[in-house]
Amino acid sequence: MKINNIAILLIILILVSSTIFGQGQQKQVDRYGKYKNGWSLIEKRNKYGFIDTNGIEVITPKYDNISKFGEYKKGWALVEKRNKYGFIDTNGVEIISPKYDNISKFGEYKKGWALVEKRNKYGFIDTNGVEVIPPKYDNISKFGEYKKGWALVEKKNKYGFIDTNGIEVIPPKYHDISKFGKNKEDDTIKK
Repeated sequence: MKINNIAILLIILILVSSTIFGQGQQKQVDRYGKYKNGWSLIEKRNKYGFIDTNGIEVITPKYDNISKFGEYKKGWALVEKRNKYGFIDTNGVEIISPKYDNISKFGEYKKGWALVEKRNKYGFIDTNGVEVIPPKYDNISKFGEYKKGWALVEKKNKYGFIDTNGIEVIPPKYHDISKFGKNKEDDTIKK
């Protein structure tokens, strides 16, 4: 009887302590300052956020992944939520909500712009978080590959060009477009 009471008491003690100490406990705490000075990356239930050096949650754990600040743009971190991407700033403000399937680094196509993909369509955002070209093209080349200041765009198997202001200077209506100033068979795009 005494052994049964001790066993029951031990089970209750284990259950109570795991309940008390398990609540609110972060599964993982990273070194302070690794992501942002004074912030520590935390994980809770496979979601990430940040706490400050006072232990205050500055960003509730709600993201599936958070990149380091500055990898894409100074002061911004790429965040992932339900396989969609967006950005937060160093104040914890969501600059661009996670809505894109993919986001390139700023400046890969044009200085100050990042290529975004949404439902297999491409467009651009700028460093203010503004969608300067909505994702509507099937493909976009880098600016300057065909003509300085222009990027080849593809839409419904037709080609045209946009300029660095996002204006369609030649609407996508051609089946083939070769590079300017060249007359080589291998430079022609055929679909």
